[in-house]
Amino acid sequence: MDFNKAYSRLNKAQKNAVDTLDGPVLVVAGPGTGKTQILTTRVANILKKTDTDPNEILCLTFTEAAATNMKIRLSNLIGRDSYDVNINTYHGFGNELIRSYKEFFPFDGLPKPAEDLIVDKIYRKILHDLPYSNLLKGEYYLPSIKSTISRAKREFILPDNLDKQIISNLELLKKINQIVLELFADFKRVDKQSISLFKQLSNAVDQLANDKYGLLDLFKAEINTALDEANELGKTNPLTVFKNQWLEKNSTNQLVLKAIKENTKLKDLVIIYK
Repeated sequence: MDFNKAYSRLNKAQKNAVDTLDGPVLVVAGPGTGKTQILTTRVANILKKTDTDPNEILCLTFTEAAATNMKIRLSNLIGRDSYDVNINTYHGFGNELIRSYKEFFPFDGLPKPAEDLIVDKIYRKILHDLPYSNLLKGEYYLPSIKSTISRAKREFILPDNLDKQIISNLELLKKINQIVLELFADFKRVDKQSISLFKQLSNAVDQLANDKYGLLDLFKAEINTALDEANELGKTNPLTVFKNQWLEKNSTNQLVLKAIKENTKLKDLVIIYK
């Protein structure tokens, strides 16, 4: 795909980002919305309309797969010049700086990211040494533990900040859970007669003070959306989806919030993360 064809496929906001040749541009968008395409097309546009040398451009991403994808897309847009554009991961770029300017990094040998087997061994040792009171002790949760910690690191969420967020979440969830226990004490199933319970739940959580991390807003939005959709469709299916996502029966057959158990596990995960 050449530059003109790629450019023609962008929407107005994307074209605005690509056409901005000088200064910073911030693109805020979800996964799969074309951020990489905007970035590579903007690089191509800079090279096309200015006298910038390809090796004066630096593109950084988090993974080798993303860097390779960016290289392929840029190659399709501008051809041979793409090989002179510096496209790398943050780790790769950092290691290249250390190799090129060793006098500024007085290490005993060049540091390397730990290999997967070593990382796995470290995690297993930590899990083995956890007290039995930790809900994540053992190796059953190892894949999800690694992926959750990796995601937290990618999003620059430090262990202490994550711990504060979980504590705040649990305080709020316990208040909502008390409301659920009182309203749904005799709950049997989601049907038209139970719609009023979900309306009462929505009204009750509206009285709670907003939390710092937006969990209450999320809960409100999802229950209100479920109520609106149930009203529009004349069916209770959206409320069933909401119930299955947020609520579950405990050991005494009471309806409770799932998120309490999930956040308790996350609090135990912080110990591993630290």
